[in-house]
Amino acid sequence: SITAHLLTNDVQLAADGSSTQSLHFEIVAGNDAAAQRIGQTSIPYDATSQELTIVDAHTLKPDGTTLPVDPSAIYDQAPANQSLMITGMRSKLIVFPQFAGGDTAVYTIKVETKHPNFPGQFVFGALFLRTAAYDEVRETITAPKSLALYLENHDVDSSRHDDGANVVYTWH
Repeated sequence: SITAHLLTNDVQLAADGSSTQSLHFEIVAGNDAAAQRIGQTSIPYDATSQELTIVDAHTLKPDGTTLPVDPSAIYDQAPANQSLMITGMRSKLIVFPQFAGGDTAVYTIKVETKHPNFPGQFVFGALFLRTAAYDEVRETITAPKSLALYLENHDVDSSRHDDGANVVYTWH
């Protein structure tokens, strides 16, 4: 079994649709089968418009021991089933050290989208499967008031508030 202990996503938007996204994950492997799936985590991104940086990655053992991921255990690769039409798709593969059932994969990434597919536009979607356990998920999008956003969400608590020249949207 896999439990997402904590997922946070903080998106800072610019008026042209470019963005900086900071994501933090704490994923617990409930057994060895789940550890095999989580122990090598692949994060997709579009290299033609995005830069993905692994800010931090480590294995957290149940006794509190932290085993950092060596930079040599982070691989940039083209997906195996890449479509011929989307040539910029890449992924970062993180191999967590000594990862076993009961361990937690902890990682923080930063995604900078410099050239949105449609200038002045921003598209974001999140899907939380009912078959996975989530202890806590927090999503935040901060956008300039000049960038009108149209939102839709279902079965998730959300809020909106003004913050100076920006609008802050949150989901929890």
